[in-house]
Amino acid sequence: MPKASKSAISVASYIGDVRTHIFKINPDPKAEMFKTVEEKGKQSSFAQGYVTLEYACLSCHASRDKEWAAGKAKGFHGNK
Repeated sequence: MPKASKSAISVASYIGDVRTHIFKINPDPKAEMFKTVEEKGKQSSFAQGYVTLEYACLSCHASRDKEWAAGKAKGFHGNK
């Protein structure tokens, strides 16, 4: 379970301080895990319902890139 959720503590890029229970990995290297919306002049960020390659793979495999991770992520947790 990658540490992808964040409370009030900043740990590092692509590493949260709380583990997520989301197991769907989006293997698209262009996918964004969070969506920011603006309503009534206020911005809010929401999770998309999947873990992106940065959090699922690159938090441990930091010397690799998203393209490498995209090739390896296919076939995990129902991804094709």
